[in-house]
Amino acid sequence: MKKSNRILLGLVITVSVALAYFLLSKSGTTLKGELRDFAIEDTAAIDRIFIVDKLGKSALLERKGKGYWLVNNAYQARQDAVNNLLLTLKKLAIKAPVAKSMEENVLKDLAGPLQKKVEVYASGKKIKTIYVGGETMDKQGTFMLLEHSSVPFEIHIPGHRGFLQ
Repeated sequence: MKKSNRILLGLVITVSVALAYFLLSKSGTTLKGELRDFAIEDTAAIDRIFIVDKLGKSALLERKGKGYWLVNNAYQARQDAVNNLLLTLKKLAIKAPVAKSMEENVLKDLAGPLQKKVEVYASGKKIKTIYVGGETMDKQGTFMLLEHSSVPFEIHIPGHRGFLQ
């Protein structure tokens, strides 16, 4: 093999290894995990969900046994509706970060009267608080924000057409 072919082969191998390392070692995002971790993997551990809006309306959903949930300690919840809520919490996914040009308006909307706060508890401890805003312009996602974050996202469920509000 000619010396120039060996040098070329060595260069190709070196570049390939460096490229593979770069692609495999990147996390794919510049955002911290806790700022974008909306989904709740273990929904079986959830024992309470509290939803409140800025107008003072609230609902407390509590697990009282296997397949038995109470709303506001008074009414038995429909199990199909509870399953739908738990499945939604499990499948939440980021569709896109909110564009910088829209961020201020989305944050104002998330602080407005139509915003809902969803607190999720497992084993009696709060595991996640999600602020739910309005739907996106294309009506295929919902603006959401995690507690202790200032970065709102467009959230959807992959394969679902519509918004999640």
